[in-house]
Amino acid sequence: MAPDADAQRERALMLLEMRRPADARAILEPLVTADPGDAAALVLLADCCRLEGDLPGAVDLCRRAVGRAPSDVGLLLDAAQVARLADGLGDAHTWAFEALEIAPDDLRALNVLTLVESALGMRAAALTHGTQALERSPDNVDLRVAYALALGANGRAVDATEQYAIVLEQDPTHVYALNNLAALRLDVGDLRRSAALFGRALAIDPRLTIAAKNIDAAGATSRRLLLTRFAVSMGVAGLAIVVRQPWLWLLAAVLVGWTAWSVTRVPAAILRRITANIEGREVFGFVVLVLGLFNTFGPTARGTSSVPGYFYLFGYGLVFTVGILAKRATVDGALRRRGVRLPS
Repeated sequence: MAPDADAQRERALMLLEMRRPADARAILEPLVTADPGDAAALVLLADCCRLEGDLPGAVDLCRRAVGRAPSDVGLLLDAAQVARLADGLGDAHTWAFEALEIAPDDLRALNVLTLVESALGMRAAALTHGTQALERSPDNVDLRVAYALALGANGRAVDATEQYAIVLEQDPTHVYALNNLAALRLDVGDLRRSAALFGRALAIDPRLTIAAKNIDAAGATSRRLLLTRFAVSMGVAGLAIVVRQPWLWLLAAVLVGWTAWSVTRVPAAILRRITANIEGREVFGFVVLVLGLFNTFGPTARGTSSVPGYFYLFGYGLVFTVGILAKRATVDGALRRRGVRLPS
């Protein structure tokens, strides 16, 4: 019976890799019914729950599986991986740490620990375990991706970007490297490159939900960038009304044109998600922006009375714009000095 059960589990694993949890469940449930102590089948069944959206159920099944085989390193790590993806980070950390205590040289245990600790905000521990794993196997791209994730969690965006670039030179189709690098580029306002990288990740794996979520994040970032550019443009136009200098009118026209051009440069996939993830502070900022526009250009705006309006506009626009441009200049300058070439 064991060889048949092994074959059934292999078949279920293939179905899970094909994102067919219902078909995998039809194979696994009879196995668990026949042998409630089949810990490997329980972990696979937990992955079915995860793919079906039942995250608490997935973590609970992992706990049952670990309870039946608490000293099996492979099973501990399988359960930790499923729990990590099902938001059971505490359990995942416990099981991965127990696996590492049993097998201190296990690279997979170090890798899972690095991923979990990065997600938990255990930045120093994540970097330590990621470094240990990569030192033992520097050609392993999955270990390098986990190490890069730990670097990013420690605020070392330049180092993380360099590591992802190395991975993508070795494996241009590594979806997690593509996704994570796209998220880093998004963080510095590089919308076009981040959208291209997200698009490549989704083209390889259309069901990569984290990349789809990051497209939403790209939409939110593009919205903030465009609104701040518009606010600065209108602020300069308001200042031109008060000061009455031709060069200010020219600057305002250039900034308005820059804003309009920026809209055309945002990829369509991101523009479609431009209303995603609206935050309360953005609503407040938009109200301030509207008040600034009304006070600057409204029917009651006359001469110096419009001064508060363009200060509103500058206040809305400058902090975000200057901050993100400075961050991008710092990161890109460091990458150029290191000779790092980013994939498009």
